[in-house]
Amino acid sequence: MHSHIPRRAPRLATALIALGLPAASLNAQLVTATIPQPVVDRWMYPFGSESGSRATVPVFSSANPCGPDDRFDDRDSQFLVTFATASAVESGWPAGAYRVLAATLRLRVSDATPFAYDPTPDPLSSYLARGDAAVPCAPDAAFTPDPDPGRPIEVFAVAFRNGFTPVTYGETSAFKPGSAFVPPWIHVRNAYPIAFDASGFAHDASNPIKDRVLLHGLGLGLASGATPGSVPADGAEFAFAIDASRPGAGAYLGSALASGRLPLLVSALFDAQQEVIGTYPNFYTKEALPFLFPNAAPPALDLSVFLCKADHNGDGALDPDDLADFIAGYFTSPPEPRSDFSRDGIIDPDDLADFIAAYFEGCP
Repeated sequence: MHSHIPRRAPRLATALIALGLPAASLNAQLVTATIPQPVVDRWMYPFGSESGSRATVPVFSSANPCGPDDRFDDRDSQFLVTFATASAVESGWPAGAYRVLAATLRLRVSDATPFAYDPTPDPLSSYLARGDAAVPCAPDAAFTPDPDPGRPIEVFAVAFRNGFTPVTYGETSAFKPGSAFVPPWIHVRNAYPIAFDASGFAHDASNPIKDRVLLHGLGLGLASGATPGSVPADGAEFAFAIDASRPGAGAYLGSALASGRLPLLVSALFDAQQEVIGTYPNFYTKEALPFLFPNAAPPALDLSVFLCKADHNGDGALDPDDLADFIAGYFTSPPEPRSDFSRDGIIDPDDLADFIAAYFEGCP
């Protein structure tokens, strides 16, 4: 039985460092992988009765020349993709132990509803009511014309309501409580986009036009070689590079990798009119059969991750506190379950030795 000596742990950590043991060497476990398709890719739309079985999923808003429809979220039609990551990046470690160097979502677009390619963000004022003589309605006083054709396509982090999680929310899970065909349709969907402010706090990003707060997502969809304003060809690939250094993004990705499921939502605020085919993106899903859609490919995720297992407290920094905390937990009676560093179900001296070796190997 281990003796209980947690108060000595900081002294031991200091003593080991004083012995001149190796400094951090940037030799953390680097994982580079491509996950070829998601476990979930579905249409997030109030009237999407074929939510998880469609070959393509459109993304558009509820806005039109007279402004957004107050019955629906501004980000009305969305594409949810969830990747099972544990086979590529070991799950179960503290969220702060995952340092994402690169993460890119790759989607292919269908030419079913041609649209103009826009690789740059548009100002919030360009989404406001621009007026329509036929309806009629007047422009919003703050409206400014869109400076370029098209609308940017973004990928967002995802939050869940009503007890759902990235693990439990599937392709046939309910869009909202009750029938998706019956109101209300705003602020009710079980999976919805979130965006992070400059302090890393998450906000519901479903209604930027109504809320007059346009927070950007995790990354912008770019098509290699495409000219701004051009119409992407069938099968053109859009790459959404996620900048993990942005406030909130790294923590979101780390938590997702720790859980083994990474959900992402693709959205674009293209105008749309109910029951009318518009000009907005349609993306291929994993259900798009190759013999019917020769240019299709399922959504894919590229990852490059440092897994710093020695970051025992998961604060994103490898320092003497991690060594002290592990040793304290190891010598607690009984030892803390997290002291099973080898994950073999037994806490023994090998765990202590392996952790110390990993600690002095270092992390970035």
